[in-house]
Amino acid sequence: MERYGTPEGTLQILILLRCKAKRLRRSVFQKIQAMALPSSIIVINTSYQEKAKEFLDHLLILGHSSHGAKTKTRYTKEFLSYIEQSGKQELNSITARDIQNYYDHIVERPNKKNGEKLSLKTCHHQMRSVELFFIMLQTKSEILINPIATLTFPYPAETGQIRNVLITRRNKRIIQLLQRRFRKGDFKPCIWLWLTGK
Repeated sequence: MERYGTPEGTLQILILLRCKAKRLRRSVFQKIQAMALPSSIIVINTSYQEKAKEFLDHLLILGHSSHGAKTKTRYTKEFLSYIEQSGKQELNSITARDIQNYYDHIVERPNKKNGEKLSLKTCHHQMRSVELFFIMLQTKSEILINPIATLTFPYPAETGQIRNVLITRRNKRIIQLLQRRFRKGDFKPCIWLWLTGK
């Protein structure tokens, strides 16, 4: 068997790292799928239910990922549930004030998982989903005026923090070895980009 210090060994390391990364991605994806999503979003109005299904299909046709489309649809269902509880049964009767009230509600409401307030990024994503929903309705001529078009929702400023990446001692040694080889020009830059994510 070749040693890791040789060019053939470097290739073996890359293959091992790639296989481990695939397994890790697969296991993380399975854990995400197994996580329970908030299921307390109940929309009783049948026309709202149909529009939510239509919205999911619309997003998938536009090319959104399945997970992203389902998340946006879930956010939209939460909005429709809120609107329904406030007494509005028709999409045409929803006003910009109703949407602003919903935004104020989600900024203040607790997270369903841990009880803390929702982050501003999550609130922004929820409102973007509602905006996409109204854009779909306007595109299909189901509403004449888009009530969300006049509203803006702040996106939180970047904090400037750099994400910490956990690196084991062994992986750190491998990366250092590959950095040396890269500086010497022993292997291709695309492999370096794949390894470091830069």
